[in-house]
Amino acid sequence: MRVPRPSPSRQGKMQVIAFLLPTQIQAAYAKATREEKTNQEIIAEALNAVFAEHGLPMPVPVEHRRIVRRGKGTARIRNEDTNPACRAGRQSYGGWFDQAIVAKLNKLSSELNISIQGVIERGVLLVTGVGAVEESWEAAWDRSQAVRKEPPDVPAALQEGQQAVA
Repeated sequence: MRVPRPSPSRQGKMQVIAFLLPTQIQAAYAKATREEKTNQEIIAEALNAVFAEHGLPMPVPVEHRRIVRRGKGTARIRNEDTNPACRAGRQSYGGWFDQAIVAKLNKLSSELNISIQGVIERGVLLVTGVGAVEESWEAAWDRSQAVRKEPPDVPAALQEGQQAVA
């Protein structure tokens, strides 16, 4: 069985991706067009903006040396039936970055106690001025987890230390 290898342009790199609202995607595309940059460069700017916001050096080079067009197969179209519920109404946006940069991003994400999704959402807001109009992915997740952690209703008599009578 043949083991797939990454293309030469992706060796030593990892994909960083977030699922953004269409308004955020449109703002990022508009910025890329206006400034004649690639989406890779825009997401690099977004990541650097978050690092800078926290007083850290910006580790992501804003460059895209080569655009590689793939034509080996068709992409699977995602729709509301095939997307996970947490991605409903969102589109993917990301790029390929050196593993050392992704390690720094993971460390920042851990230190801030937010997901990479949240870091990218914040960065897109900082570089485009367009944020999530609806509840953020992280807020929705936190809310869903909080609901699961709520204790069941306990009768007042049991809260006061009395024993229930069967």
